Amino acid sequence: MRLVNRSVVAKTALDTEGVSSYIRVDDTRWYGVSNTTEIREVSKFGTGMERTLPPDEGTGLISAAVQHPTP
Repeated sequence: MRLVNRSVVAKTALDTEGVSSYIRVDDTRWYGVSNTTEIREVSKFGTGMERTLPPDEGTGLISAAVQHPTP
C-alpha cells in the first residue's frame, strides 16, 4: 500500500507491506489484526525520477515515526 501526503509544503510517500488476519466473531461481526512488515520511503515522489529507497536511506521520516509512535 502506498501512503501519500500531497500537502503544499511537502509531497511525501511511503511504500508499505503488511499482513492482515480476520476472525469471525459471530454472524455480523469480524475481528481483524493488521501488522506492517516493511516501510520504505519514496524518493522524489510525483516526479519522473521517483524511486523506492532501500532500508536505512532517506530523510529520516520513518526513523522519527518508529522512535516516537503515537499512543
